[in-house]
Amino acid sequence: MECKNHRDREAIAMCISCGQPLCEQCDAIVLGKHYCEKCKDNVETREAYPTEKGKKIVSHDINNFFWFILSLVPGAGHMYMGLMKRGAIILGAFLMGVSVMNLLYFFDHIGGMLSILIYVYAFFDSYNTKKAIQRGEVVRDEGLEGLSLENINLYYVGIAIIVIGVFSLMRSVLYVGYLPEIVRIVLHGIERSVVPILFIIGGIWLIKKSKHEDEEFQEE
Repeated sequence: MECKNHRDREAIAMCISCGQPLCEQCDAIVLGKHYCEKCKDNVETREAYPTEKGKKIVSHDINNFFWFILSLVPGAGHMYMGLMKRGAIILGAFLMGVSVMNLLYFFDHIGGMLSILIYVYAFFDSYNTKKAIQRGEVVRDEGLEGLSLENINLYYVGIAIIVIGVFSLMRSVLYVGYLPEIVRIVLHGIERSVVPILFIIGGIWLIKKSKHEDEEFQEE
């Protein structure tokens, strides 16, 4: 985004009164909020000669009530503020987490924790974003453009997909009526034990990795 007054400079903020993009030279901060020079003079005049007791300067057109109601749905608050990409990603992650964990019959433990984590993150990220917009800061609607497959280990992604497929198939087999009771009990036990086992393996891996990093640090 270019500065309104200097086309060759990148905007670092937006005037919360008129919405004009501002570069570092044009940016004027009053009481922690970003203004252009013209709006800054108006604000300082209002502060020096208030016309009404307790009158507040209106910033961006974000209705706090509507924002709060929509922010109760992960991603909807971001969409209300115009961040369509970020909102869609958060909403998609929340719904995908619920769907996958419910499919694997793990929704009662790890699915619940994952959903709560995404839900809480979405609400507070929406709140902090709203505050940043009202301060006049430039908030970019970033999607998956910065995601690079080079930073993703496709080997582990493949393993995760296979595990999901196996346990989805296992759950389907459990509904077959002619299976012997002992087979059904064993399959159900395996299905219910995989999450605790994954937690144990993950914890051991983190401990070993932490010790390895400490040893390398001491050698240096």
